[in-house]
Amino acid sequence: MAFNDPRVQNMLRQEGGKAYGAYWYIMEKLSLLPDMEADLKYLKPFATRNFTYPYMMKIVTKFGLFTVTDSCFSPVQLNTKCVAEPQKVEENTAENSGQNGKKYPDNDVKPGKNAGFSTKNRQTMDKKRDGNESEMNCNTPNISGLSNENLQQKENIRDIITTAAKEKEISAAAIDRNNSSDVHQYFANFTAPGSRTSAFLHAELLKLEAAEQSHSLDPYRFEKRIGGQRTYMGCPIPDEAPPRPEDNAIWNDRTKQWILPRLRSKAAS
Repeated sequence: MAFNDPRVQNMLRQEGGKAYGAYWYIMEKLSLLPDMEADLKYLKPFATRNFTYPYMMKIVTKFGLFTVTDSCFSPVQLNTKCVAEPQKVEENTAENSGQNGKKYPDNDVKPGKNAGFSTKNRQTMDKKRDGNESEMNCNTPNISGLSNENLQQKENIRDIITTAAKEKEISAAAIDRNNSSDVHQYFANFTAPGSRTSAFLHAELLKLEAAEQSHSLDPYRFEKRIGGQRTYMGCPIPDEAPPRPEDNAIWNDRTKQWILPRLRSKAAS
């Protein structure tokens, strides 16, 4: 129901569909954080040609869709039944002044205006229903009068389809057995002791093992450096931040620490 929220509608009237896309783009980036609250500068690394940083700041600060306090922002809950557009508050108050103080009028149906219409429609539907029932009764003998020859043809077709499916399964199983045997034989020859291919394979495995050990000793192995700046997932890392502990850790600028997914799930529960 987010699209029907008055604040979203107000934004669409002023900015169009691009603003709607920018709003959900911002919400997508906030969902990466445990509490969906971030510093205003958090959006800078996510700026694109279509969603520039100034334009995203306009969406955050102008339309009442986010709460901004002390240079931090977080989304507000959208509720179409409880929030009215600022420019229509006076109109709603005047229109609903005689409706027992309700902000939104009940959608009561006036019986005097619609009673005849409903009765006429009901009569028409009854006639169509009776006609359909009569047509079904007339066609019933034709359905029950199917010849035994037609039924036998259907059974034969069903048998042919079933037999073809079984033959296809048997053929596929035979091909799999032959392919599996060929693969085992090729692999046995490839890794035979003393062969040239076996020595090459052993050397490559040693290289991979050495590379993994060297990589595991690097404390910054879960980060990337772009122009001397430590980054992860396109986001800058503060200089005072410790090395990123895991490949899926996220930096929380408010608590000044790395957040791990298992800790996020515990906090949410």
